[in-house]
Amino acid sequence: MPRVIHFEVAADDPIARSSLSGHVRLKIDKWDGPQDYWLVTTGAKEETRIDGAIMRRMPGATTINTVDVPSVDEFAQKVVAAAASRYAQVCCPWRGLFCILRGY
Repeated sequence: MPRVIHFEVAADDPIARSSLSGHVRLKIDKWDGPQDYWLVTTGAKEETRIDGAIMRRMPGATTINTVDVPSVDEFAQKVVAAAASRYAQVCCPWRGLFCILRGY
């Protein structure tokens, strides 16, 4: 069964992220890159977990969920048939094939 393996949440004030870690088991670290982006770890490596990130909200920013599926084309067709629209398909050499869907 396909499952969410990564999430990205946009926030007006990403610094407020620290208030979450006092209530939920999260490890939040600033990414060492050129933009405001914080990596979120939700548990130990040996646990089943969904890790993600918090980014500064930009115009048009939305929550992004990455789902691991055996066939991008097959599952994109299923999601589009259920009311989404196919926006783009991108090949990322170090991660694989991504299909970006909107409106679902």
